[in-house]
Amino acid sequence: MSPGKIIFYVRRSEDITLSYYGYVLEGVIPAFFRGEDALCYSRFINTKCSCSLNCAQEEELLKKIRQENNLASIKELPAGYTARKICDEQVNELVELYRHTFSSYFSPLFDTEYVHNVMLTHVTFYGVFAGDILVSAASGEVDHRNRNSEITDCATLPEHSGKGLLSNLIKLLEMEKEMQAKKIVALYSLARAGSYGMNAPFTGLVISTRGGL
Repeated sequence: MSPGKIIFYVRRSEDITLSYYGYVLEGVIPAFFRGEDALCYSRFINTKCSCSLNCAQEEELLKKIRQENNLASIKELPAGYTARKICDEQVNELVELYRHTFSSYFSPLFDTEYVHNVMLTHVTFYGVFAGDILVSAASGEVDHRNRNSEITDCATLPEHSGKGLLSNLIKLLEMEKEMQAKKIVALYSLARAGSYGMNAPFTGLVISTRGGL
């Protein structure tokens, strides 16, 4: 599978004119480089990813999310659900969740050995459980050199969607506190502007971009 686009993260203080080489500025991640902003430049190999046919609708969706979504509006987890960090012994269950949620993925999340290895090095996975069954998950991928962490690998089984599970997982759990304890300066995520389910949990935390992320 060929990549849809190439992304460069450039320090604001060292901004070079990548636009001369076919790159476009898609967004800014505050404090990405140990407190210094990163400019996100992308070059689209697949030109279909370079523009949206629904810009007006996407802007309205993001406006609606900003208006309605805040910490005070997040409810407690529904009865029967609990949330916690995912441990090594639950790797197989985590991989099965991703296999049931995604038909394909940009990183090898369907490979148990890969998931186990990244858990040992720089990725922490968090999950919501219905009883003893994992039904929703997200991860914090740490860049120790630049002291930032990307919230990624978000997934919820369809039959458990619409319950605010990811919002609870990200905003009301220990993800932020744990990253602060690790001296992480920036906790961020990237999401397609047209996705309500991905943008709502990240209000106040994320940079949303259009295109084929």
